[in-house]
Amino acid sequence: PLRSIMLVLSFFSDRAQHTRFARWNLRAGKDAAEHSSFGAALYYYKSGIAFLGDELWLEDTYEICLKLHEGAAFSSSALGENIQISIYANDIINNAKVNDS
Repeated sequence: PLRSIMLVLSFFSDRAQHTRFARWNLRAGKDAAEHSSFGAALYYYKSGIAFLGDELWLEDTYEICLKLHEGAAFSSSALGENIQISIYANDIINNAKVNDS
C-alpha cells in the first residue's frame, strides 16, 4: 500500500492533490467504519495520513490530519491493536492546538 501511495505522490506533486487524496481516504475510512469493517477503515486512514506526507499538522491540513488520526486510533481500538492506538493518540496529543482564551 505505501509503495502505491509513493508512486501516486511521484505523479502528483501538487499539495492540493495530496490533500484531495487524503480527504477521499478519510471518506472511505468513515464509510468502512460505519459498516464495522475496521481493517479496511484503518487501511484508508493510514493511506490518508501517508498522502499528507510532510504536510501533516500544518495550518491548512490540521483538521483532516486530526480526523484521520482519530479514525485510525478508533479503528485500531476496534481491532485490539494497542500499540497502534498509542501511536495515533500520541500524535494527536503532541500536535493538539491549545486554545489560550
